[in-house]
Amino acid sequence: MNKLKKNIVFSLLGHDRDMRINTATQLGRIISIFKHPEFPVWAFHVIYPSSSPEIDMKDLVNNVLVGISKISPETRVESHVVDFETPWDFKEVYARLYGICEKFKFNLETYDYYFHITLGTHVQQICIYLLSESRRFPGKLLQTYGLSPHRKNEHPGYVILDFHNLPISIKEYSTPEKPDNTTILKSGFVSVNTAYNNIIENLREVTENSREPILLLGETGTGKSVVARKIHEVKNNIFRLSGNFVEINCATVSKDLAIATLFGYKKGDYSGASHEQIGLLQQADEGMLFLDEIGELTLEVQAMLLNAIETKRFKVFGIHEEITIDFQLVCGTNRNLMREVHGGRFRDDLLSRINFWNFTLPPLRHRLDDLPNLVNFFIDEWSRENNNRVISFENDARKMWLAFATAPEALWIRNLRELNHSVKRMCYYSRSNNDMITRAIVDKEIRELQRAWSTGLAKKRGGLIPPVLIPHLHKADTLALEEVMRICRHGGSLSDAGRILFSVSSNPNAKNYSDLARKFLDHCTRKVPGCRFTFKHGKGLILRHDASLPNVE
Repeated sequence: MNKLKKNIVFSLLGHDRDMRINTATQLGRIISIFKHPEFPVWAFHVIYPSSSPEIDMKDLVNNVLVGISKISPETRVESHVVDFETPWDFKEVYARLYGICEKFKFNLETYDYYFHITLGTHVQQICIYLLSESRRFPGKLLQTYGLSPHRKNEHPGYVILDFHNLPISIKEYSTPEKPDNTTILKSGFVSVNTAYNNIIENLREVTENSREPILLLGETGTGKSVVARKIHEVKNNIFRLSGNFVEINCATVSKDLAIATLFGYKKGDYSGASHEQIGLLQQADEGMLFLDEIGELTLEVQAMLLNAIETKRFKVFGIHEEITIDFQLVCGTNRNLMREVHGGRFRDDLLSRINFWNFTLPPLRHRLDDLPNLVNFFIDEWSRENNNRVISFENDARKMWLAFATAPEALWIRNLRELNHSVKRMCYYSRSNNDMITRAIVDKEIRELQRAWSTGLAKKRGGLIPPVLIPHLHKADTLALEEVMRICRHGGSLSDAGRILFSVSSNPNAKNYSDLARKFLDHCTRKVPGCRFTFKHGKGLILRHDASLPNVE
């Protein structure tokens, strides 16, 4: 107990349905709090229902106030009327007590807080304990007791329980178990998405049992670099690797710099080389090398890399001795490397070498069922980065944001990375609002995302609409065609696109939406001779040109 701080006590009153404590007993246990000079109570917050079928609440509350004023007139008393429909229902009780804690402005520099746990139903007592343990209630538990032949005490007493500073005799010491490898690969995230869980489970088997190259596929922001780091962590834990995790984003370096970065250089090799530099391949020896966006490497660098991977040795320019290497290779890309091979931009032999195992990380739009848990995950991550600051959503605000985030209009172009940034922006906004994410904050973030998606969409996609059509389209047609092409490119069918554009809620199954979508596409190409859209699964809409085709007016 810090004598420099003032004590504030919270207590339930009148909730006794599964304990059958009568009015006199409740009054006595409340009043006993104030009979200890060494524990002065500066403020007392009493939580009670507006009415009770078993107790005259008005009379009980009045007696408590009178009793406190007689024993401790300096104590400030604040009352809170909270009606529990079912005081033994965990969900309701926890939510209501949680709400009290969230609304209260705690000042830990000036006050010490206590929650009187002697009164209340068993469920309420358990919920108070959980709120204290999780620091939602940032204080200690207070238990009072009266005269008892079992205790052989001469005076009423009390016990203060600080969950975060318990002696070993109360809180049994135990060594925390290490997370399993599947949990590590998920970064501790609990997913409910079946497809994602299956991918990670298969990746775990490969990580534990194989040293062959792994190729991680997926769009930008799906977490390839994070998973690569976790692969190294798992292999390191099971003593399959002893070296470091070394990574490079191949899109960030030019051809000459890529060669120098990967293979190293000696002093004077090129302008600016003022010292000898060990290459990443050598740095990764006995460890793991992650080549992110490997599809960005030039053909010359690809050839040098292939030779080093196959022979497990290479030479630094100007040095005669060969350097021997042995590492776990993991590569990542958001490109279709087979298409790059067909286009002459990627070596087929290198693809064959790095594609022993491959895993495609799903985009966020394919795992929207994980979105609620992902929000909590990123809030917790932000909290750890900001001195364990506790951030909460208003109930309506959370529903509002999740409804927007899972709607068809939510693009999530940059996937998990964009979601992470969105959640953390709201966390920063909440700091000016008692660490609470409100509807106003959610509304601001929704407008921010909509603006980013509308202004950056064309640049991000490289322009989905073929340039030949743009001069012939009205703005309304442009927006609709952009949406149809997005839906088809991201796994949707023409029927899906037509349903989103033309459905009427009162009669959703009345039309042939595929036919409506085709007619709309014909409408968009009618002024360009010979142009027609065709749909291919996995590729979306492709504009074909055949001069022999007539215009459709």
